[in-house]
Amino acid sequence: MLSPVLARVDWLSCNTREARLLGGTVGADAAVSLRRRLRDGAGVLVRADSDGCWLAAPGSEPVHVPGFPVTAVDSNGAGDAHVGAFLALLGEGRNPLTAAQGANAAAAYAVSRRGPATAPTRSQLLGFLGSAAPADQLRTPEPSADGTSAA
Repeated sequence: MLSPVLARVDWLSCNTREARLLGGTVGADAAVSLRRRLRDGAGVLVRADSDGCWLAAPGSEPVHVPGFPVTAVDSNGAGDAHVGAFLALLGEGRNPLTAAQGANAAAAYAVSRRGPATAPTRSQLLGFLGSAAPADQLRTPEPSADGTSAA
């Protein structure tokens, strides 16, 4: 019954428990196994809590994207923050790796606060990242002379 849904997915994001339930594997193997169940051109993120995530972008080998060390006080909403940031960054034209790095930062930010609605705003995310390299990649691109953005 799940196959018709998976055939329409652009990106599948799940945590390690969900990945095991869907494919019986973990880590990079889970990302590859799940991507095989999707249509051509689709990608997979397997969220691994404080370890970050595994990214299997379309046409690429899976890569581990490290998490950010924080003191977790409440994990409620971390997956939502991760997925929301990932899709928002993809929607801005960021590449999947940059989007996954930003998503890991958003989830780390979220778990360091109490409550379910703790996903960061763009300015909070940039502040959290500080001078880390991904912060420069996450800034909103300036429009070029022809009105398009250079992402």
